[in-house]
This record gives sequence, structure tokens and C-alpha cells, in this order.
Amino acid sequence: MSRFYNWLKEKKTWIIFWIGLLIIVTLSFGIGYLVAKEVNPAPIIIEKSIDYEK
Repeated sequence: MSRFYNWLKEKKTWIIFWIGLLIIVTLSFGIGYLVAKEVNPAPIIIEKSIDYEK
């Protein structure tokens, strides 16, 4: 067990960095998903085609 704790002490800043990055990425994705869900643009409706004369 002491080898594991020593490894944790050595890599503490690296582990904190990756956990923080994972939290930021997850929150960004979740917030973006919720915002995109609320903003619902009106659908594009094509009523008829336009015929051009040659």
C-alpha cells in the first residue's frame, strides 16, 4: 500500500489537473446540450418551387 500512496503523492498535481479538466469538459458539454435544447429555431418550410423562364 505504501507504494500506491507514494505514487499518489508524486502524481497529485497531475491527477488534480486531469480531474479538473474532466469536470470542466463534462460541465461544458452538459450546459451546451441544455442550451441547445431550449433554443429551438423555427423549421424551414418550402411552400412551392420557383420556375425560371429561359
